[in-house]
Amino acid sequence: MNRRIARGAVALGLATGLLLTACINYEGSEVTNGASGTQEVFDPPRKGSVYFRSDVLGKANDQPTPVLTDVHNGASLSLHGQIQELRSDAVVLKHNGRRVWIPRENVLAVTFDEPSGL
Repeated sequence: MNRRIARGAVALGLATGLLLTACINYEGSEVTNGASGTQEVFDPPRKGSVYFRSDVLGKANDQPTPVLTDVHNGASLSLHGQIQELRSDAVVLKHNGRRVWIPRENVLAVTFDEPSGL
């Protein structure tokens, strides 16, 4: 009797595993949410700003910092330039003639300058 229950449990576990595996969409690996392996390339690059999380820049106190703040207590919290790529692992920005790769986990926000005339 115990052997029959064990076999039934194993069979049920395998069936559940196969059912859950069948629900995964392997073809659609290019999903458009931020947690997946997405990449958005701007050609031509778009002007904008990348705002850093203040804790990764060494902020010592617990006082909140507004999200779109360029400078806080003399420390620069953002870079302005031409945003070339938004990737799941990084933001690529051209700043002062240099291509800067910014790890995504250090980014608080990204803004885009609207083209004139809009």
